[in-house]
Amino acid sequence: IVAGAPGVESSRGSAYVFERTSMQEMLVLGTNGLVIANGAAANTAYGTDFGSLAWDGARTNVFSITNIGGETLTISSWTTNGAGAPAFVVLEMPISVSANASSNFTVIFAATNIGSYTAQVSIVNTGTNTPYLINLTGTVIKADQAPLQFSPASPQTYNTTNTLNVTGGAGAGGVVFEIVDGPGQIADMSNLWVLAGTGVITVRVTKAADTLYNAATATALVVCARATQTIAVFPNPGDQVTTNTVGLNVMASSGLPVSFNVLPPSPAVIAGGTNLSFTGAGAVSIAASQAGDADWSPAAEVTNTFAVTKADAQVTLNDLNQTYDGAERAVTATTVPPGLTVDITYNGGAPVPIAAGSYAVSGTVNNLIWQGAATGTLTVSKASQPIVFPNPGAQVT
Repeated sequence: IVAGAPGVESSRGSAYVFERTSMQEMLVLGTNGLVIANGAAANTAYGTDFGSLAWDGARTNVFSITNIGGETLTISSWTTNGAGAPAFVVLEMPISVSANASSNFTVIFAATNIGSYTAQVSIVNTGTNTPYLINLTGTVIKADQAPLQFSPASPQTYNTTNTLNVTGGAGAGGVVFEIVDGPGQIADMSNLWVLAGTGVITVRVTKAADTLYNAATATALVVCARATQTIAVFPNPGDQVTTNTVGLNVMASSGLPVSFNVLPPSPAVIAGGTNLSFTGAGAVSIAASQAGDADWSPAAEVTNTFAVTKADAQVTLNDLNQTYDGAERAVTATTVPPGLTVDITYNGGAPVPIAAGSYAVSGTVNNLIWQGAATGTLTVSKASQPIVFPNPGAQVT
């Protein structure tokens, strides 16, 4: 066999010139496309040394049997021998290879016990290289644990303790928590005690190695925080009318005063910090907040939303009976409370009638605070028509 010379292209892309024979001649090519010498020591480059592999994994290498003879090569049997033989599974071994042809077979390396494994595949064939011996080796090592999932609560309040939990990993190794940096301390083996109101604590968790797994670690950052406060339940005043005034009153758990503000576009205003009044109808949202001080962090804002409807006004339509005189016959309206603007329509339209007849009248309050309406009928009577008959005076027959 002459490597590098022009000739037959192997399945791995390397070129060889084989001396042809009239008989069968078996060669085995490694994963690199080069010939594995009969009985050669296992070698990583050829794929016969499978290297290091975690016990929970498997590695598959594909080898090629080439018949450079002029007759069909028959493989009558093959065996895997040696102490490590169970770790190497041979699949798809051909029973014959045509002249000047190739056929692949597969070896899978997998084992569940830590250690080094060696085996030898013996291929009995009708060629001159029989049995063809392929030495295999591989090492099974500890597996890496699954990543540790470690997310302690953050921020954590000064002078409080939180239980630390970790998931993930694998195996029977114990778990240890430790402080890498920052104002913290591990209490009772698995609780984080924060010793300051500011700063950042770096916490590390380690799940120890055992017979099958390597040790695994993870770190997390916990931000130190001031004590928290909450705003007590903010009573919802319920649906309101626009003329109401609502007194707002709620306390924070810290005892600090609570501030109220109207959330846009709510039709409302606050006077004196707690007195809520309304500028129109619609949905009103009020937020209660407490900004905190040196000892307390700001409280989460609490919001209440409720409906506000317009207050009812009384509307009275006036001048519903009029007489035609050629001018517009307008209806007027009075309201309680007085002085409210009333939009008046006649037969559903705005033009004021002139002609005699009956007209459906509707008066509707136009106001941000008040609502009300009234209906009636405007009757415009025909005007009286005098007949002037001049007296001709005394006459003679």
